[in-house]
Amino acid sequence: MKTIVGYKEKIIISINDNKFELDALLDTGNGGSYMTLGVDELLWHKEVIEITINKKVLKLKNLGEMKSLVGLKIDHRPIIKLDYIIIHGQQINNIYCAISDKRNNKCPILVNRKLLNQLKFIVDPSIEYSK
Repeated sequence: MKTIVGYKEKIIISINDNKFELDALLDTGNGGSYMTLGVDELLWHKEVIEITINKKVLKLKNLGEMKSLVGLKIDHRPIIKLDYIIIHGQQINNIYCAISDKRNNKCPILVNRKLLNQLKFIVDPSIEYSK
């Protein structure tokens, strides 16, 4: 059975046993391969990245790179693995996620269509925070 959710929901993510509750846009138009986590600061050193989320600094292994077309520019983004995410009461473990510098964005997470299908969510654009 499919679950109806809002276009914006709260999401809990865990990265190396550090939990964060953040806003997420459930983006049915995002056909990309990965969910995207926007961070306050990103320092990228080939095999290791350093990110800042809510004033917490984490050093993480860079598992790869993806390219994303943003307007007319190609944005290179490192890939990390989250311990898990919890969204609308559902938990999924070991999620690969692209990292982006999103200092100016109001919503730090973009959930892609692939993950929405896996969660069996139908997004209602008239609802913000369904729970």
